[in-house]
Order: sequence, then structure tokens, then C-alpha cells
Amino acid sequence: EDEDIARLWLAQLRQSTIVTSFEQEVLSALAEKHYANKLLSGLMTDIFLGLGRKDFIAKKLYQQGLKDPGFKKKYSKRIEGFIGETDKTLQQEVSFLLPERKPGKKIEIGKKIQSIIDKGVSYLKKAGAFIRSVVSFLVGSAGRGITYIKEHEKTQFYLKAGFLSIVSIWFGFFMISTLSHMFKTKAVKKEEVTIQIQVPKPFTIQVAAYLNQKHAVRYIDILKQKRIDAIVKKVDGGGKTWFVVQVSEFSDKKSATAYGQELKQQKIIDDFFVNNK
Repeated sequence: EDEDIARLWLAQLRQSTIVTSFEQEVLSALAEKHYANKLLSGLMTDIFLGLGRKDFIAKKLYQQGLKDPGFKKKYSKRIEGFIGETDKTLQQEVSFLLPERKPGKKIEIGKKIQSIIDKGVSYLKKAGAFIRSVVSFLVGSAGRGITYIKEHEKTQFYLKAGFLSIVSIWFGFFMISTLSHMFKTKAVKKEEVTIQIQVPKPFTIQVAAYLNQKHAVRYIDILKQKRIDAIVKKVDGGGKTWFVVQVSEFSDKKSATAYGQELKQQKIIDDFFVNNK
């Protein structure tokens, strides 16, 4: 679906006499991503050659296209006459973009790593011995305490009494806390806070572009009579000022495309393409 939209947009752009800077950026992004696509590479090559593009992205597109016999037969003379041999020029640019590699210093780290490992093992052994001594002490102390309690009945009595006292105090505190909540005369109402989350809608569909603002406003009025939300956006490109008619806002490209197709089927608009605001 995206490929069909790109092909439609490229076909329209090829027929256009003016290409804006924004359209140039979109064209470069398409060429960089889909330079190996046989359906799109021919259209993009026609446009690039018409614009006189000799940058790295253009040369990459030309070189990839020349691998196809049909493409090579149609465009090889134009490309070689325009920028020379693409293999050579592209190789020079790639070598220019690659950073110069500097030889690294050899560092002997084997002895240092071994020393760190030995120290780590030594620390682990000491920690293990300390933990074993602590556990042994705690186990011995617990055993002696249990033996003492078993041998002295009074101690057992005091422990039981102390445990029952703690439980009684906790139960009394729990009851007092519960009753205090039950007999409160004023209830505290929490204020309800409504948080409105605005979902970003970065996409819109462009349905027309005019050099005369009155024509754009007139078209907007026609769309609004059909209950279609439309605006006019002022855009500078190619040394001229354009008044672009955009319809609605969408959170994703798929929704925008579906709405545009629906308007086109209803014959409300002639054509469109999805634009990122």
C-alpha cells in the first residue's frame, strides 16, 4: 500500500514543473530507502536527472539501477553523460566518507587480568570464612537459648506472658483505630481530577494547491459545505508562495490514507497524498 502511494506521488512529481524543498527531502528519503525497488527506481531516476542531482544518494540510485539490463539500456547514456562513470565516482565518495583508521596501541593486559582474578578469589575466600563463622555463632547461640528455656519453667512463663501482652496491646490499638474511623462525623471527599490526554495527530492529507489564495478559500468553502474539516496552509517553494488545502488530522498514516481513498471514491476530491505536518 505504501509502495502504491509512493508510486502515485512520484508520477505526479515527475509531471510537476516545480519541486519544493520539502518534496526534495521526501524524494531523498524514498531514494535512500527504496533505491533497489525496480518499480520506483525508474521514476526516481527521471526526477533526479531532471533536477540535476549529483549527490551521493543520487549516484547510489543510479549505480543500483544500472545493475538491471532494462534500466541500463534506458538510462546508461544519460547518467554517464551527466556524472561520468558511476562506479568510479561512487567509490571515490565512499572512500572519502570512511574515517581514517589509526593503528591502536598494543596493551599487555594478561598479567593485570590475572592479578585482578587472584585478588577477587582471595576476597571471596575471606568472605566465605567470615560468613561461616557468623552462621556457626548464631546457630550455637540459638541452641543454647532453647536449652536454657527448656530447663527453666519460669522463663517459659515469662515468655508466654510477654507474647500475650504484645498481642493484647496490638489488638486494643486495632480496635481503637477501627472505632475512631467508624464514628467520624465528617467525611473527607476527594476531589476528582480529570486529566485530558491529547493524542498527537501529525498526519493530514493534501488535496489541492493554488497560487491564488482566493481559489484555495473557495475550495475550502465547498468542502465545508460537505461537512469536511479543511484548512489552508501557506507554503513557500520554488520561488513562489503556494496555498495548500489540507483535510483533517490523523494519528497515523494508515488512517489518513483510508480517509483519502474514501473521499476519492465519493468523488469529493480528485486526488490526494498523505503529508506529515
